[in-house]
Amino acid sequence: MSEYNKIDCCFDCVKQFDSNLCIDSCRTRDNCDMGWCNPGGCKEFEIKISSNNKREQINMNFGEAFEQVKKGKGMRLPQWQSDVVIKVQYPDENSKMTAPYLYVESRFGRVPWKETMIELFSEKWEIV
Repeated sequence: MSEYNKIDCCFDCVKQFDSNLCIDSCRTRDNCDMGWCNPGGCKEFEIKISSNNKREQINMNFGEAFEQVKKGKGMRLPQWQSDVVIKVQYPDENSKMTAPYLYVESRFGRVPWKETMIELFSEKWEIV
């Protein structure tokens, strides 16, 4: 069973998955005491805490989730099987690919991700 906590906080606080930091740092939606907020101010995010105490950021748009994926996190949509995650692969000197790409990782292995318009416009992306 998962528990959902809504918090008003700037994105940079939330990406650390630390709701206490958010509560202590973001005094108003327009001003973050830590100076981490973007000019747009704070936004309400939801944190899902699963039964094994793993925290996941949920209900994000594709752009917000993609920024986290570029930093090494995974993203998924809630209607997908729990083992399905989108990740990024950055090529190295041994890679056949010469540019970064997104792939789907699941119990069946890894394959390049071909997005749909429904997925791109979703506001339900989760960071895992």
